[in-house]
Amino acid sequence: MPFINCLLSHPKVWALEISALLFRSRIDCEHKRTIERALLQTQELMALNANSTSVPVRLNLFYCSYAPPSFIVASECASIMVAIGSMQSALDIYLKLQMWEEVITCYNYLKLRHRAAEVIKEQMKKGETVKLWCSLGDATDDVTCYERAWELSQHKSAQAQRHWGMFYFHRKNYKESIPHLKLSLQLNTLQVSLWFRLGYAALMEHEWEESAIAYRQYTYLEPESFEAWNNLAKAYILLGQKQRAYSALQEAIKCNYEMWQVWDNLMAVSSDCGDFEEVIHCYHRILDLKDKHIDEQILSVLVSVIVKRVKDCKGQPSSVHRKKALELFGRLTSKVMGNPIIWQLYADLTSSIEEQTPITRSKAVQYYQKAYTAAIQDNSWFKEIKSMHKILNICECLAEAHFAFVKECPSTNKLSIPCHQQNSPSKTYWPK
Repeated sequence: MPFINCLLSHPKVWALEISALLFRSRIDCEHKRTIERALLQTQELMALNANSTSVPVRLNLFYCSYAPPSFIVASECASIMVAIGSMQSALDIYLKLQMWEEVITCYNYLKLRHRAAEVIKEQMKKGETVKLWCSLGDATDDVTCYERAWELSQHKSAQAQRHWGMFYFHRKNYKESIPHLKLSLQLNTLQVSLWFRLGYAALMEHEWEESAIAYRQYTYLEPESFEAWNNLAKAYILLGQKQRAYSALQEAIKCNYEMWQVWDNLMAVSSDCGDFEEVIHCYHRILDLKDKHIDEQILSVLVSVIVKRVKDCKGQPSSVHRKKALELFGRLTSKVMGNPIIWQLYADLTSSIEEQTPITRSKAVQYYQKAYTAAIQDNSWFKEIKSMHKILNICECLAEAHFAFVKECPSTNKLSIPCHQQNSPSKTYWPK
């Protein structure tokens, strides 16, 4: 680009100026911020080609400048118009250039498929081809056109099977599309997007093994697609291969570090695989991305394995992760203050510390008290047996925490526990 800009800053040779502008427009059209400039440049090139510049000026260094023919410039201008959605303007250029394949594509996009069919039939008078039959099938929704294209190719055309399969795929008839997509990929394995569609169709039809194979092949060809890695992980989960799903989600994270849903999937799979350190890391990352996130199931599992000292994937007791888990709950409760389950889990985790001190005992009492306060905020809690059992469970834990605190430091309990927390939950009016 610096070399091109240098040439354009001192335009002395007409042919070099034309080539430099075309090269710069090709670079600019790759980026959203500069694609409009690329369009203006190609339009200026078309105007330069149409002006009355003398032949000697045009021929100066012409053969070493790679100056393009005017129809190449016009076709590139039309392709940029297609990229920005100006299909009608692109169609006008393609019609002048008689680029019939692109004309058909524009008609289909503009929902003028009857016009596309007319163009195709006109071209078929000059000679039938597999591509024309496939295009006619797309324009008329006639499956027999794909059959004719397949027969015309003597059962060798990947394109015919691809169009045939996509006909069913777009109508969500995935069961019918799978055989055609597979056959097309057998004939040409380098159809990258088709591997993704085959994986999706197989996933919708509960063909987990077929879906995993397709997505795995897609990731070989396009390793930067987080969606493919994420879907591959889903197929592995449904196959019961959670360790492979864990590895696939690690790759998905590398491709897209800013999507909290991928982190949520990785957190769930990490929990199943016993990597509780990764669970805590994923939860922190989700909070970085969306500020508030409550997953009571994951938090319950995390607290349970730490309290019971269940061994993690590395063979060490999960209690080694207690410190980081407490940090996570501290961060979570600073943002979500009205959830009784989170406060109760926080209290359970605090109570599980091996070397208890008056401070940790006092904290456990405070957390149970907050859990109780949050639980009775719903005025209809006493109308359901399930919610009553939950509150009774919190009260029981709170009482046990009080007794443990009194036993630990009987002479200082009045000073350590705030006055409003010395009020027993039993003072609440229970329904008769």
